[in-house]
Amino acid sequence: MPQNFFVIGYFGCRNAGDDAILQSFVEWCRNKIPSVKITALSANPLGTEKNYGVGAVGKKQFFALLRTAASCDAVIFPGGSILQDITSLRSLMYYAGLVWCARLLRKRIFFLNQGVGPLRRTISLKITQRCASRWAQLFTVRDEDSLDLLRKTGVPHEKLFKAADITLMLKSHIPDLPVKTTDKKNDNRKKIGISLRPHAGLHNLTPRIAAALSKSASEPIEIHIIPLHEKEDAAPSINLLEKIKELHPELPVRCLTLKIDSRFKTQDSELSSTPLEILASIRELDLMIGMRLHSLVFSGICGVPFLGLSYDPKVKAFCEATSQPCLDLADDITGEEIATELNNVLQNANFFKEKLKSEIEEQYKALNCGMDIFLGKVTGEEIKFEVLGIPVSPLNFREVVSLLEGKIQSRESCHVVTLNPEMVMVSRTDEVFRKIITAADVIVPDGVGIRLAVRAKYGRKLGKTTGIELAEYFFSISRRKGIRIFMLGAKPAVIERCVAEFSRWTGPPIIAGYHHGYMRTEAEEKEAAAGINRSGADILFVGMGAPLQEKWIAKYRETLNVPVMIGVGGCFDVFSGTVQRAPGIFRALGLEWLHRIISQPRRIKRAAALPAFALLAVCDALRYRVKSIL
Repeated sequence: MPQNFFVIGYFGCRNAGDDAILQSFVEWCRNKIPSVKITALSANPLGTEKNYGVGAVGKKQFFALLRTAASCDAVIFPGGSILQDITSLRSLMYYAGLVWCARLLRKRIFFLNQGVGPLRRTISLKITQRCASRWAQLFTVRDEDSLDLLRKTGVPHEKLFKAADITLMLKSHIPDLPVKTTDKKNDNRKKIGISLRPHAGLHNLTPRIAAALSKSASEPIEIHIIPLHEKEDAAPSINLLEKIKELHPELPVRCLTLKIDSRFKTQDSELSSTPLEILASIRELDLMIGMRLHSLVFSGICGVPFLGLSYDPKVKAFCEATSQPCLDLADDITGEEIATELNNVLQNANFFKEKLKSEIEEQYKALNCGMDIFLGKVTGEEIKFEVLGIPVSPLNFREVVSLLEGKIQSRESCHVVTLNPEMVMVSRTDEVFRKIITAADVIVPDGVGIRLAVRAKYGRKLGKTTGIELAEYFFSISRRKGIRIFMLGAKPAVIERCVAEFSRWTGPPIIAGYHHGYMRTEAEEKEAAAGINRSGADILFVGMGAPLQEKWIAKYRETLNVPVMIGVGGCFDVFSGTVQRAPGIFRALGLEWLHRIISQPRRIKRAAALPAFALLAVCDALRYRVKSIL
């Protein structure tokens, strides 16, 4: 079915970061929905049409805007920070007005990969709440702060997911970017990129950056000044260039993407830069110092460590999410502080590169999952997986965590099943158990067999979301986020030892209460349920083993006041140290089941169900694929 999208953002403003959002979304759409027709809102319609091969309409062409909105299938905000009033309230009102018009025209509205805020006015919060809660079909955000802000405004959790910045899609272009010829005389120099933007404190910051550069390396360096916004960033870039030349006339400096004369004046008519040109320039660097968010995102795509200069919470949030250093401009940072951070990154470059690579990969996975959810909603083909008749959630670990945190905040009941092949096989002979797990709110693929079965049947690779990893996550953030945990299950000695182990953690979790799993009568079960309610817990981990734990949750779910309930099997044995957890190599290869059999031979009878599951799953996949072909 052809799709007609009206795409809205800060496009055509000669900002490489915003244009990268449009380019990424257009390329994604053409890959996933080949018949798609896209019209973009742009400050430069002719340039946008030429550069990206899409239709375009000007920001002030009001009748054309209405015609485009009326003829489209969906209005989409694919990235950026649309809902904020730091630029001006007028900007927020303009884009909210477009959303309101789309709503009147009964169009589907999607906010994707957004950074929300700052919102300094009460009316801004109300507008954002209306857009996200009532008008949008889906709202994905790129950072944790935006997620928390929207939750506080009451956005329904089923609409809200954490993804990442869509420009990470440009990482697929990295292998094709040109490699610039290295000057052999200077190939031993460390290349430091600097990307500045207008800011009230820049007149103090510029000389401090220039002064810090001479102290930042024990080896020769070369400076690359990289403006992202051709017009706005030109003056700060030239001022920095002048200051470096004044303080360090011997220091090699290149001002990329800007044409400048001998007096360091810009020639606007000759300015030209595209997202891929910027990427090609950043790819050559050893370190980036960036104010604009997308100077840091581009560095992350290229694997270049960076030092963020935060003028806005979104910059600090991205630095924290990628484990890179950041200096807050609100703190009136000194040249010494800048030099110290630069030295730290340069001297520990491999460490920061590894952290960056790992975090960017996780963000890329989260982005793809968020876009898959959008694809299902916009095409009317919601992503649904089944393994031998048992539904499996397509959400990745971060999305599951985000969903559960939303449930805790809204105090909505949610039963999570951590599905493995043994449970599937038990459900084939236990109809009560089958009904319980299929009726669960979230069913995550715990066992590697479940993930392999989905891949064989649908050709889709699911991320791992195990019960023990969910438990580890919530225990680790419990104190910081004020999440109260109740533990139910295991032997009395084991659960006591487990609580003792947690008490020795740095920042121990908030244990609202605990109870062993040996309840012989219904009266004892009811007393345990009453204790859970008295504890005021936010999340209940039940470690009785399947199917007992799922049946206990189903039996008492209606009487429990705790929002999130998860069956976690033998996790308490592991946390207490009673049972050794599988080594990292076993977990990485998906062979935790094999380690359990080796360390606990009595489990061999339960493992006998695995070959039968594998055979049934293969047959199920073959039937599905043959049916889809016919």
